[in-house]
Amino acid sequence: MLTATVPPATGDPAFANVGLVPIPAGVGDEQAIMLSDIWPTAWFGARLAEVRPGETVAVFGAGPVGQLAVLSAYL
Repeated sequence: MLTATVPPATGDPAFANVGLVPIPAGVGDEQAIMLSDIWPTAWFGARLAEVRPGETVAVFGAGPVGQLAVLSAYL
């Protein structure tokens, strides 16, 4: 399992030191990168919109975040 190591907090307002999770063996970089920023952004947008089963949603933008927003709306 791969994990990231983080230096002690220095008062810097960066948030890169929170939310670290181990990446299971067998998960490639191409798969793991989706967990870093793209999917959480899309998922949080669906949560903010309070999407419910059976509702219709409109996603503007067909890039990576837009594609995962569509997927997150189904979840």
